[in-house]
Amino acid sequence: MLDTIANPQQRLTVWRNFKKQDLELEKIISFVGSIKTTERAFDFYAPGDWPTSWEIISESMFCHSGKAILLHDTLAHMGILDPSTVSWFVADNFEFGQVGLAFSDGVCYYNILPNQTVKRQELDNYIRVLEKIKHNKLDKYNS
Repeated sequence: MLDTIANPQQRLTVWRNFKKQDLELEKIISFVGSIKTTERAFDFYAPGDWPTSWEIISESMFCHSGKAILLHDTLAHMGILDPSTVSWFVADNFEFGQVGLAFSDGVCYYNILPNQTVKRQELDNYIRVLEKIKHNKLDKYNS
């Protein structure tokens, strides 16, 4: 959806309006999952330099990691996810052959498979964790 809109301001307006709706987790995951994944747009090993969701949408940084940040921020904004409970990691995804960011709220893992969450007991079927990101590196995301 967002990837088909050429104008950055229009993309931001669509996302802003989307966040105003009262939606279930599955609809939000599906919305972000429907965005066509692009090539890596930033260094996910440098959390202090990660773009904000506004930058991701404005600059069309819809890589695997950009979509993870966008999903996280949307869920947090809508009150579905408490950012203080989230742990981030860099994952090598066997299913898609991609390396990028994923996160967990302690119950579910996000950005592993499109349009769904993954439970801990199934995680090893899909990914290998390359690096865990420390919370203190993410101050701008946990404030």
